[in-house]
Amino acid sequence: MPKCIIEMIIPLITAIILTLVGFNIRRNKKDTYYLKLSQFNPGIAVLFSLATLIPAWPKEGKYIFLLFLGFIFFLTIDSLVICIKIKHGVLIIKKSILTHSLYVDIKNIVSIQPVFNFATENLCYKIVMFDNNYFLIESGIEDIDTFFRRLKKTNNEIVFSEQKHTRSAIHIIDLIIKIIIPISFYTVGGKYLLNHILFNK
Repeated sequence: MPKCIIEMIIPLITAIILTLVGFNIRRNKKDTYYLKLSQFNPGIAVLFSLATLIPAWPKEGKYIFLLFLGFIFFLTIDSLVICIKIKHGVLIIKKSILTHSLYVDIKNIVSIQPVFNFATENLCYKIVMFDNNYFLIESGIEDIDTFFRRLKKTNNEIVFSEQKHTRSAIHIIDLIIKIIIPISFYTVGGKYLLNHILFNK
């Protein structure tokens, strides 16, 4: 088989496998709900693709490049710790390694509604409290329906408002981003590895 075909087929197949793995890994525990690992596919793919450039980076700027990669790596790890726990009628929300957990009494929740967060350009859920305060949680929580059922079981007065059309449209765009971007960057990084390390071009 010609080398140029190998250089394209192997990275592409690897990229598809890695992307599928990201969509199928589950991290939830009995009382803890994490973000789907597929949420991080784009970031991890970009990190992988950039990391393959380390050998080719000029010596003068290599340390700055490594510092930049370290920053992206930290952001990825920081995002992985995002989770919501339900314990004794209380939501415990962890949004970052560097922030304290937020404790919310489920009995004080009035409604939950999907909203578009323009800051992150993602679909989120707005949780409105009895005192009209609110906070946002990510929409990419694993098994979100089970999570909502747990909340409803604790507080039957919670009103869930659905915006199915908006949610469906954003969900489709979200899926495209989480498939096309990872496959593209995994393929670029894999092709570079084949070219410059395995084939010593």
